Amino acid sequence: MGARRSDCTIVVVDQDPDAVAASVRVLTAAGYKVTGVASFSEARHLLNLQQPDVLIADVRLEAFNGLHLALERHFQTPGKPSIITNSSRDRVLEEQARRIGAVYVVKPLEAATLRTLVASVLLARTEPATERRHWPRKTTAGSLHAQIAHVAVTVTDLSYEGLRVERRASPALWRPPHHSRSQFRPSLCR
Repeated sequence: MGARRSDCTIVVVDQDPDAVAASVRVLTAAGYKVTGVASFSEARHLLNLQQPDVLIADVRLEAFNGLHLALERHFQTPGKPSIITNSSRDRVLEEQARRIGAVYVVKPLEAATLRTLVASVLLARTEPATERRHWPRKTTAGSLHAQIAHVAVTVTDLSYEGLRVERRASPALWRPPHHSRSQFRPSLCR
């Protein structure tokens, strides 16, 4: 069961004060708590003070763009949706938005379209999250040991995106193998 609309907060960022006012009016009438700002710096300051449920940001914001805000938001509060608006379709910006989980839309948006879009990103956020990986993880079958900051660990799985380690129960029992570099041929993945 999702949150009530009156509990959902939205920040709208656009250099055009008329566009901000129109979006705030439509979304407030739909029952959301909406704050509108007209600059990147105001939006950044506001996002540092609160974490709204939805960020709606235009691409053109001073020397920066709405994708910068969405990217910061993506790392600070993963899973909270962002919507990027632009006056024209730009495949590169659309792909960049998609990569950080933001929705890219061409404006102007009609009131009904804006309400539906916000409701759909909020609904998608409340559905159970599934881990989406670019690269599959490979298990190491406990055969790779390492030491990180004087702590003995075992690498449990890895991918091109990184690795996962577990702290060894008894670090004193593990000693690094004595291999010369020419003999060491790792066989990590099965």
